[in-house]
Amino acid sequence: KRYDIPSGALVVTYTGALIQNKGIRHFLSAIPLILAGHPEVYVVIAGFPWNEVQDFFQNKPWLSRVQVITPLSYFLLPEILHMSDVGIDPKETGVGQASGKMLHYMGAGLPVVCFDTPNNREYLAEGGEYAHEVSGKGLADATLRLLRDGELRKRKGAANQKRAAEKFSWDTSASKLEE
Repeated sequence: KRYDIPSGALVVTYTGALIQNKGIRHFLSAIPLILAGHPEVYVVIAGFPWNEVQDFFQNKPWLSRVQVITPLSYFLLPEILHMSDVGIDPKETGVGQASGKMLHYMGAGLPVVCFDTPNNREYLAEGGEYAHEVSGKGLADATLRLLRDGELRKRKGAANQKRAAEKFSWDTSASKLEE
């Protein structure tokens, strides 16, 4: 209710920096395709700096199905992820950064749409829904596969939550550091 998203809607979420090296341009070009491909979908973009992307959203007919939360308070992240059905991480290979966003999505039990990179495969294994091409269309197609198949969404989300707890938890990380 707080974000004016109807009960029963499917929510696709991107959290984090709204800058080019995070792959945001691919996600922006995927948004209209995702919204056109499923009538019950809403998109949440939670991040900063908004000025990097705000021109893209000017006068778009589908804007009523996009919720922007900026800046993103870290304390709101659990609430945002709880209302989400799919997490998006559009980062390309070679960025040279870890994937904190992906770990948050995994811990929240979300399936994750991303590109097919070695890093993403290492984190997600079967919990990822991998785009067949590095583009907005690739992201949109992968997202729509998840949105149209509730069982697939649940299965991948559960796999991610389990993998996050077993492989990437604080306890697991502390044990590795102690060794």
